Amino acid sequence: QRYWMVLPAIVHPVLMNTFYYDLMNDRRYRSKFERSRGKWLENETAKCLKRVFPSDQVLLNPCYTNGNEMADVLVLHDRKALVIQCKSKRLTFEASKGRNFEELKGSLEKAVKDAFKQGDRARQCLLQNSRVTLQFNNSNLRCDVDSKQIDRVYIVVVTATPLQFLATRWASINAELQLFPADDYPWCLSISDLEVICEIFPDAVRFLHYVRRRLGIELGKPEVIGDELDLLGMYLNQGLYFEGDEYRDLDLMGLAGMSKDVDEYMFRKHVLGEAVKRPAVAEPEKFSEIVAGIAECSAPYSSNVALAVLDLSSKVRKEFTEQAIRTMDRTKMDGKPHNFSYGIADTSKVISFVAMDAAGSHEVLYRRLHALACWKAQQGHCTEFFGVGWDRSSEKIVDTAFYALFGRADQDV
Repeated sequence: QRYWMVLPAIVHPVLMNTFYYDLMNDRRYRSKFERSRGKWLENETAKCLKRVFPSDQVLLNPCYTNGNEMADVLVLHDRKALVIQCKSKRLTFEASKGRNFEELKGSLEKAVKDAFKQGDRARQCLLQNSRVTLQFNNSNLRCDVDSKQIDRVYIVVVTATPLQFLATRWASINAELQLFPADDYPWCLSISDLEVICEIFPDAVRFLHYVRRRLGIELGKPEVIGDELDLLGMYLNQGLYFEGDEYRDLDLMGLAGMSKDVDEYMFRKHVLGEAVKRPAVAEPEKFSEIVAGIAECSAPYSSNVALAVLDLSSKVRKEFTEQAIRTMDRTKMDGKPHNFSYGIADTSKVISFVAMDAAGSHEVLYRRLHALACWKAQQGHCTEFFGVGWDRSSEKIVDTAFYALFGRADQDV
């Protein structure tokens, strides 16, 4: 009166769990097994991130000058740092079942809290020192970081196994578990989820924008519950924006089934071996080209400009794209400089697009954006400026980007 139901999707994890518990029960081999798991997780994390960032921006096991490890993986990209701590420890059986609160708290402290503390030390070092020298074990290589230029540090915790809904929003359970300082949380995800996210976002700007929107869930309203891939699906669907009227009266929202497009893509590509199009955010074609053009600029903080443009709503994205094309057309016709600006609602931020005949000089175009930024600040229009520039003699859609943060409206950059 019984039958077997074979579920192919879970055959592999079930088998690996069996081997895992066998190895953990072998006291002679356990310590070696745990070290090898930790090193494997660090290497896999670095490998995933090198799909998104240039390989020379992904540093494995950087150390302070005293020899202590700063991070398992450190990413330095356009004045931004991702401090990644990897934890291969799993929740105990009792903790994963939720039967014992103290067991759950203890497991999460080992899996996440300790990692966050290590990441916070690295963050403070990068933000409080004008220059940081990194060294690497078993190597004479050193890396000098001009850390006074770093404007944002993200703490990321990568675990060997998923923590599911626990990691979606730490702010919801932190009062009871007391894992983190108030209003300061890491982005926590499993290595399997990181692999998927790095495949869906193969460029740094899109990846960073997802990180920023993902961390915004911690402190925003409504409280959102769902696993990481549901959040990823929601980002692709509507950008993880919950500021609209339809969410105003919601206190709690649960996500389920939002990862359908991602799941289908991964299955068809990696199981069936099909050539399948990667799921992406629906947006105007030229808008995507503008974002890509900004990201390719060598100007400092160009990623800040790209992130600000990506923060625009779907309606404003369309308007911004159409206005940019009209502005370029006007400059093509008369050769004169033209520009337009968007003030970002409820903020002191401005995004401007400038088209001019710079005769192939990015420096001339950059200085034009600089002058416009200073004028906007002096007029009290902004304290943060994001500029996009296009040269009439160029075949590109974007030639440079400019970012400025003003301490006061009457201050220079």
